[in-house]
Amino acid sequence: MKALSTKVRAYERNMIIEALAANNHNVIRTARALGCNRTDFYKRLERHKIKLAPTKYGNEGNAAWRALEDDE
Repeated sequence: MKALSTKVRAYERNMIIEALAANNHNVIRTARALGCNRTDFYKRLERHKIKLAPTKYGNEGNAAWRALEDDE
């Protein structure tokens, strides 16, 4: 059986992925929907190894997608 902390991380990761999809991959709207600020949300994306897709302007700030590395 997985440890509780592992299950909580998996739940949070899935919640972020679903929220990104529901908000058309807009990072700021997704952060607001999840009740956190943009800075904390970026930290959570990094922690869960959720990669951001470059936008048409060349930055990584507005669009996110589910190009995920191997599950932890």
